[in-house]
Amino acid sequence: MHAEKEWSASRYDQSFAFVSYFGESMLDWLEPQAQEIIIDLGCGSGDLTMKLVESGAQVIGIDASESMLAIAGSKVPEAQFLHQDGHSFSVEQEVDAVFSNAALHWMTRPTEVIASIHRALKPGGRFAAEFGGKGNIAPLVEAVHQSFIAQGYSDRHSRMPWYFPAIGEYSSMLERQGLEVMKAQMIDRPTVLSDGEEGIKSWLRMFAGAYFEGLPQGAIRSLYEEIEQRLRPDYYDAQQKCWSLPYRRIRVMAIKTAV
Repeated sequence: MHAEKEWSASRYDQSFAFVSYFGESMLDWLEPQAQEIIIDLGCGSGDLTMKLVESGAQVIGIDASESMLAIAGSKVPEAQFLHQDGHSFSVEQEVDAVFSNAALHWMTRPTEVIASIHRALKPGGRFAAEFGGKGNIAPLVEAVHQSFIAQGYSDRHSRMPWYFPAIGEYSSMLERQGLEVMKAQMIDRPTVLSDGEEGIKSWLRMFAGAYFEGLPQGAIRSLYEEIEQRLRPDYYDAQQKCWSLPYRRIRVMAIKTAV
């Protein structure tokens, strides 16, 4: 399992750089300042951690994957990195800001995450994040579920590993826990995948492993093929030989209230 995670982190860093690329503009919402202490929550392989460090901030990268942290640490030795679960992370002193890109949809107990963010922030501290919102990759999710049903697996719907909230739902949770929402947007972002013809299969291997745990390799290959065929008419460009998926992202900026 450890070796597989190491390979996945390396593969992520090589083939899924678009995740960080699209999230980089979220730094304009955060407006990091020199000497601020900023948490990069779900820092992954460290690309945006590096951008935060370049702003002059003191950065603490937090991630649940040791292999991701190993890559991030090699890229950004100036940052501090902590191996912690985002639901219950903690730091020694309150920070000026918490930033997160493409990570919160992996944390399926959002009220716990928000409570940890609130504890970590100074009064007046900023929270800026982008992550998957309601309807994100919906055709792929439906293709996965229908393919499992067609091949006789009825228990897989409960294995969906992501949390994709509506923008009002998430904003309300922030407000209830003492984070005043200043800005919030839902963005439709059709996204071209890496790896050409293999794009959907590569995406499934990287991000959708929870659905396939415990299945024999032959069954997984068969499911990959069926999922691919269900998506091909709408999401494969034969001329460009590439796949795309309809990403939908929530962007949110909130401030910890003084009271």
